[in-house]
Amino acid sequence: MLTSITQWHDRLNAGTTDDEEPRVRQFGLRPVVHGQGWGQSAPTPEVWAWQQPDGRPSATPTSGDVRVGFTARRFHLGHVGLARSVAQTLPEDGRVLLFGGPDTDQGAVRLFEHMLTWFGAPDCSVEVVPDDDDALRRTQREALAVLHVGKLARVYGWDDSTPASVFTDLGTMLGAFLHAPSRADRRDVVFVDAKQAAHSVALARAGRALGLPTPTLLYRRLFPSLRLPTGRGSVKDPASTIFLDDAPADVRRKVRSAVTGGRDHVDDQRARGGDPVQCPLFASVELLRPADEAQATLVACQSGDLLCGECKALHVEAVARSVVDLGTPSLRAGGRRPATAGAGSGDRP
Repeated sequence: MLTSITQWHDRLNAGTTDDEEPRVRQFGLRPVVHGQGWGQSAPTPEVWAWQQPDGRPSATPTSGDVRVGFTARRFHLGHVGLARSVAQTLPEDGRVLLFGGPDTDQGAVRLFEHMLTWFGAPDCSVEVVPDDDDALRRTQREALAVLHVGKLARVYGWDDSTPASVFTDLGTMLGAFLHAPSRADRRDVVFVDAKQAAHSVALARAGRALGLPTPTLLYRRLFPSLRLPTGRGSVKDPASTIFLDDAPADVRRKVRSAVTGGRDHVDDQRARGGDPVQCPLFASVELLRPADEAQATLVACQSGDLLCGECKALHVEAVARSVVDLGTPSLRAGGRRPATAGAGSGDRP
């Protein structure tokens, strides 16, 4: 039985590590086990692995700026989880660099800033780097110029059917990784997912050739689908996740219809309890509600005292209120979320 939210994150991270074992071996990812992995506690519990592509040691891998790819126009729970990870990772005097398109929606930027505040981020500078920035474009061109197609094809598995647009995509990623690094005594961080692990090879080679420091790559878990027992929530499947602009009635409907980690029969669940590791509903509660509320739900679920239908009835209104609160910056007027909210770990405030 899991006794803390920290253990819940550990179990999910271990499962992700097992699922991604081929990438871990191929690209040398360093799994985070029980909140440890780089000589200090993981900055955010959703990070299951990390990597320093250039191989340089770093005693404080999270001391620099936090870089975020920023193309979202409609935020969902996956973006909320990203905002929490950024808030928990950001140092007191760090920056958040948002790499977005030339038409980056300033309203979306303000909403992301609001989410950072909601999760207790320190006061910080949030800077948008549009993709038509001249210096960024120069970094992209210089990075691509020092790479060779043959080696990249072997790493990425490209063949004659691969569209040439992959070079544009690669340049965009390398620009976000290498443009405008922090001071020499710091190392920036970038949040990525497992499918982007191959970029670490190109990043290491480009950084070395250009004499630029490479950031630490932090591999985050993806937020699970609300409607399938496996898979991630996706903007392509609106029913699979909760959006911050969903009407409260739609949020309630998604909560009530979400798949859970319950047993097939009530008597079995009363006797053996549910499985919060397999429950996207619990993941939503853990993300959106105060840590003590999530902790109580974790214990009640596993003990069999709280059935899935009862859990949905208990949390549906509170989750709907949290979505409204997160999606409406003016309601908060720059205020911070209560210290116990959204901690993401039983050991953090």
